[in-house]
Parts: sequence; structure tokens; C-alpha cells
Amino acid sequence: MIGGFQNMLNENHGKYEAAANSATPALIIYLIDVSRSMEILIGGKPRVDVVSDGLYAARDKMLAVSNKGTYIANRYRIAYILYSEKAIWIKDKVFTIAEIGLSGVPPLDLRAETDTYLAFIQARNILKAELPNIRRHPAPLVCHITDGKFTGRDPIPVAEEIMSMKVNDGNVLIQNIFISDNLFSNPIPDIKRWKGITKQTKFTNQYAETLRSISSPLPDSYREIANAVGYNLERGSLMMFPGISIELIKLGFVVATSTPRTTIEK
Repeated sequence: MIGGFQNMLNENHGKYEAAANSATPALIIYLIDVSRSMEILIGGKPRVDVVSDGLYAARDKMLAVSNKGTYIANRYRIAYILYSEKAIWIKDKVFTIAEIGLSGVPPLDLRAETDTYLAFIQARNILKAELPNIRRHPAPLVCHITDGKFTGRDPIPVAEEIMSMKVNDGNVLIQNIFISDNLFSNPIPDIKRWKGITKQTKFTNQYAETLRSISSPLPDSYREIANAVGYNLERGSLMMFPGISIELIKLGFVVATSTPRTTIEK
């Protein structure tokens, strides 16, 4: 399902090298599926607990790279949208990383069906309000975490609209973490040597094709940071991570927080 729109992004998606610091913090919007199917186990744990663990690990990583000893440099700003049949923007607020450090990740209370369209609409609305003020910041990233098909309207047109938005650093990025044990005909033998999902990757799950069509190309700057901690993602891979194991879900969260960052605060 990756066609002309995705090819355009591959050709002109920016360098993604703007540094995240207190003057130009990175914006990450988490879209989190909290439908009832998130109760299903993966690796012996409910999927929703694995996602919550990943969100806390991401928060801790952002806090670690923002810690200046006597204060937290606000290198990141985070919005949480929990969605099922509704899309709930937590406190209608974009939090600083210091605020998340104090308040923690919101509880992921499970609900009913899944309307992915509403989640992407909410993300689009946040971006429309934010973009005029963050032209020199790192390109915003929308991290979408789901385990099933959407039951509402088609989210693809809205997701494509989001990926067409841009700042000086490049187009807005969409990353998908698809939590499912039914994606590939063969298991991945070694996560650390896995090359990532590309346009040629074969799926056994039709919904994976949909998510691939709204997954941004993985910027080299992000790929290099992930590979520096032991992974082997190849150039040309996409910002889509198959949650067939807890380790691959963790990798998705690692990549989402891999925005380039400075070591000197102004």
C-alpha cells in the first residue's frame, strides 16, 4: 500500500538533525490504543502493561538525557492521547519532560472498541496549533501504539495530512508500534540483528499493510542513535515496529526518543 505519497516522503523528508534543547524542545505525541483487546498477553504480560512499561522507560530515558544535575532541561514536550471509541487528550495539555517526571505516565484504563481516526484527528489538531511556534525545533513525532484494526472511519487520509506537515527540520514523523503475534510467517531469530521493516517486507496480517502505508521513513539520525545501542536497522527501513515480542516493543520506544540533542544548554 506504499504508493506515490510515501515515495515523495522518501525523496524529500528532511535531514532531521535539529537539536532538542530547552530553546527548541522536541514534541512527541503518543497515540495509545486502550481498547479491550489490550488485555491479551504477550510474553506473559498484558499488552497494556507492556505499553505502560515502555512509556515509563521512554520517560526515564528522556529525563536522563535532560538531567543537568540541579535542574531538568526541557528538551522534550509530550502529549498523550488515549483512544478507543473516543480520543482523550490527557488534561488537554502538552507536558514538559520535567512535568512528566513529577506526575508520571497517565494510567491506561481500557475501554471498548477502537476508533483510530479520532486519535489522528486529535493529533492533527495539536500539530496545527503547535507548528507556527516550533519551526526551528526538531520535526514533531507521532508515536502510534495499537494492537488491532480500526472500527471507525479510515485514518489514512488524516495520517497522510499529518505527514505532509513540516517544519524546517523536515516533515512530521509518524511511527507505528503494532502489537501482534501474527505479522510474519517466520520468527525473527535475533532482534539485535534485525534490519527493520521496509517496503519489501512480507506480512501475514492485512492491517500491517495499512500501518506500513502511514509509517514515515526512518531518518538516518534516528537510525544511527538506535544502532549505537546495539541494533542493526538498515537504511531505507520505516518507522514501524512489529510488537511480536516485548523486546521489539521496547525498540520502538527507543527509536521514538532518539531525537538529536545537544549537550550544552544556552
